[in-house]
Amino acid sequence: MLRFARIQPEDHSEWFREILRLRYKVYCLERGFEKVSDHPDGLESDVYDNRSIHFAAFYESGTEVVGTVRLIKNSSLGFPVEKHFGLDLDPMVGCRDQVCEISRLSVSRKYRSDFNIVKGLFESVALESRRLGVTHWCAAMAQGLPRLLSKQNIHLKKIGPEIEFHGPRAPYFGRIDDVASRHNAYALYRGDQQTGKVASSL
Repeated sequence: MLRFARIQPEDHSEWFREILRLRYKVYCLERGFEKVSDHPDGLESDVYDNRSIHFAAFYESGTEVVGTVRLIKNSSLGFPVEKHFGLDLDPMVGCRDQVCEISRLSVSRKYRSDFNIVKGLFESVALESRRLGVTHWCAAMAQGLPRLLSKQNIHLKKIGPEIEFHGPRAPYFGRIDDVASRHNAYALYRGDQQTGKVASSL
């Protein structure tokens, strides 16, 4: 059975290292989005990690992190989608603290056929967004990811052209009430459904 947990570096340093190790495998070795030479320790990380909420998926029968995603919170750094695409999200939302960027979605290659991993990660993201009072999501997505999310009934709106940024990527944005209303995560976000299996404690 899958389990999902909220992981913070200061609380679960070893689990956080496993998250970074999975990101390295996916983003550096498999996809080539990040340079291997920039991460000689085999852990993919950046300046936004300390300003993010991290989630891990794993099977209760094992200790391997099989999926991860993070929510980047508003900070003095701004959001990556603004920095890399020359955008300003201020006109799109009343309060920047109500925006989080979904980032570093990664699933282990050998478990990618299990769509419950992505589903559960987004349920965790939705619950955390509700806790934080977040109303909007943004993301920078490579080709193929918007289609994957569409299959999960999450439809972020493209708000700019693709650029070459570790492969072709485009910026996406949306109000949670609009982009995820048909996903099970939305019921969690609205508080209409409760579960003990999402973003639990280790």
